[in-house]
Amino acid sequence: MAENENEEVIWSETDNENADWIKSLSWDLPTEPEEFLRSLGGTSIEDFLKLPAAKAMPAELLNELIKSGHIKPKGV
Repeated sequence: MAENENEEVIWSETDNENADWIKSLSWDLPTEPEEFLRSLGGTSIEDFLKLPAAKAMPAELLNELIKSGHIKPKGV
C-alpha cells in the first residue's frame, strides 16, 4: 500500500465549484444582454448565476442585466 494510505481522496468532480473552477476565470459567452440570455437556452438566469462560469461575467453585462430587471441587485 502507498505510504499515504490513510489520506482521504478528494474528487473535484463531485463538487460543481471545484469541477468547473477553470470556467470562473474567463468569459466566452455573449456580452450583449439579449444575446447572452438567448445563449442560456433552457437554463434560467437564476440557475446560471449559481455556476462557476457566472463569476467571470463582465461587470458591464451584469449591470445591464440588473438595469433591465433580469437580475436582482445583491442585498435586495
